[in-house]
Amino acid sequence: MQLGLHFPLRLYCYRVTEQIVVVFNGGVKDAATAQASKGLRIKFYEAQHFVQRLESALREKTIWVSANERYLEGEEGINNIQF
Repeated sequence: MQLGLHFPLRLYCYRVTEQIVVVFNGGVKDAATAQASKGLRIKFYEAQHFVQRLESALREKTIWVSANERYLEGEEGINNIQF
């Protein structure tokens, strides 16, 4: 099935490593840009904010990539990371 060039659904993702990809909620793009789409704008900014927090936590080493590079870990081996 081909969805076509004008398929309106948008999801946002952030690639931490080749094996770790964080997928964020999105929605239907109903304007020329995500920022101009009434229902999508907040999802776009939420994803950007979460990525900033994730990058900061990785830099500060409060979370890190697991030894097998398949998931993120926090203190005491916790692999259910919440912000």
